[in-house]
Amino acid sequence: PEPEPEPEPEPEPEPTTTNWVATDIANISATDVLVVTMSRGSTTWALTSANGSSSAPTAVAVTVANDGLTEEPADALKWNISNTDGSLTIYPNGTTATWLYCTNANNGVRVGTNTNKTFTIDGTYLKHTGTSRYVGVYNSQDWRCYTSSSTNISGQTLKFYKYVEPTSGGEGEEPTLAAPTFSIEAGKYTE
Repeated sequence: PEPEPEPEPEPEPEPTTTNWVATDIANISATDVLVVTMSRGSTTWALTSANGSSSAPTAVAVTVANDGLTEEPADALKWNISNTDGSLTIYPNGTTATWLYCTNANNGVRVGTNTNKTFTIDGTYLKHTGTSRYVGVYNSQDWRCYTSSSTNISGQTLKFYKYVEPTSGGEGEEPTLAAPTFSIEAGKYTE
């Protein structure tokens, strides 16, 4: 008897995204829940609030596919952003008692109650307004703030991922629009 042919390998499944989709700062409200990331090449790191004011936030690797995060992020990776005319205050999700800030030290990114708590977006970086320092990921290990974005944190891109409520069809689908409503009563109109 002839040997049976080897079965064909199954194709790799297409990565799926969660309900965390890429967005820009113009589409973010203070109540939106976000993940703040920096990317270089194919590596993306999320900002965590877990270290508080004790040390620089760890760079948490996350996976992105189809312009969205592929897994549900941990609670410490979720943020809210208040935007007043381009001045951003970044809060751990669900609180305004602490916020992201920078000190004058290179590894001085912290979450706490420092008085200067605002950032702007400068190119592809967050820039702390009080210290004029750029925020990025140093050596794939933690988030730091430097006076220049062209050395220790060069070549990185800031991105926000916003949580979008799932539709009845399941994860990752486009939202369904509600049926149209009319503002005038039914009847005959000549104009």
